Amino acid sequence: MDVGSGYGKVVLHAALARAAGRCEGVEYVGSRAAKAAQLLADLRSGALAARLGCESAALRASLAGCALRRGDATAAGERLDYSHVYMYDKVFAEATLRALAPKLGAAKRLRVLASYRPLAAWRALGLKGSWGAAGSLKMRTTGGQNFTCFLLARLSGA
Repeated sequence: MDVGSGYGKVVLHAALARAAGRCEGVEYVGSRAAKAAQLLADLRSGALAARLGCESAALRASLAGCALRRGDATAAGERLDYSHVYMYDKVFAEATLRALAPKLGAAKRLRVLASYRPLAAWRALGLKGSWGAAGSLKMRTTGGQNFTCFLLARLSGA
């Protein structure tokens, strides 16, 4: 699950790489969610297959478990019970992070959280449960910005 999935890039990459059986994204901004949903529809229809140099059937098969939708991950009815959650949370407001922390802690299936905030920051925001820092990845954007993505893992038996 990509929380704040924007135009769907992370979700689509995971789906096309067949890195997961189910890849979903939820985006709060309606215009971004609409563009992502349209791109997914175009990919599924085969309209972009030739431009991507692949077979329509193979492309559709890769995207079978893919969903991009508009929603509010902090809303009461929204569940974040996925095995892996990624979020580019550098741009999230503190209120959003404080609303997400208990939901992430309560998500029973969640095993890995990829975030741009370290475990100590998440704990301060209210993340509960038995979590450990599993590692980090240094990233550099095409614009030359350097970031660290922290991989947090729910400890076994938790």
